[in-house]
Amino acid sequence: MKSRSRGRRVNEDQGRFRVVVVDDEPLALQRISRLVQQEPSFDLVGECSSGESAVNQIADLQPDVVFLDVQMPEIDGFGVLTALDSDTMPLVIFVTAYDEYAVRAFEASAVDYLLKPVSPDRFELAVGKLKTWRGETQQSQIRSLLAQSRYHRLVIKTDGKYVMLNPSEVERISAAGNYAIVYARNRSHIIRETMTSLECRLDPMQFLRVNRSEIVNVAYVQEMAPTCHGEYSITTISGSQVNLTRTYKDALQKILPSNKIQRQA
Repeated sequence: MKSRSRGRRVNEDQGRFRVVVVDDEPLALQRISRLVQQEPSFDLVGECSSGESAVNQIADLQPDVVFLDVQMPEIDGFGVLTALDSDTMPLVIFVTAYDEYAVRAFEASAVDYLLKPVSPDRFELAVGKLKTWRGETQQSQIRSLLAQSRYHRLVIKTDGKYVMLNPSEVERISAAGNYAIVYARNRSHIIRETMTSLECRLDPMQFLRVNRSEIVNVAYVQEMAPTCHGEYSITTISGSQVNLTRTYKDALQKILPSNKIQRQA
């Protein structure tokens, strides 16, 4: 893991952007960083080569803008945004080699989406968009919008097409080998995505990871019955039953008062 800070916040000129670049590919990181350094309205304040270091650097440096790689091991670009507090939410430009992430990028309210290798001309267009955003509203308002809109839609790709779901309509999600099954609107959607990736895209106050293979929408929980060894059997409104294992027992705190958890454990 590599992260490198380039000084602390010293620029008070509201016309300039403090920028952090995140990419796990050294050549791509160098290329974007060089473009940032050549832009008069940018100050490069940090570089990161992993999602984990990006979360820490963004929280510490509080940049105005982050050029964020989508595909990274352990924590991808979308996971980085999920881990950030609203107070440290920067403007985001996603950078990736694959255009299949475009819908999810704009779902996350990204300012722009750049495909690698990024050309200087395309980079300038992204800079223009950033300046337009700053001219239309205060950055604090933008950060608030980004934070509030992260969980408003769940975009999934199934049967060769994109389906946009309202998270409130998703009852549960089950793992199926290298795939996941999303149960919503009385239908099931089979998608090629990991449970960890899906969990990062869902509101943690609305969705619970109850075991390695199941995520449940709290609004659809009808009954919870203790079984053995501190585990629970959960019944949803549709009649589906899933087990909440001891490993994920902390999830109960979002459903039951802590004193009830202690008595029933």
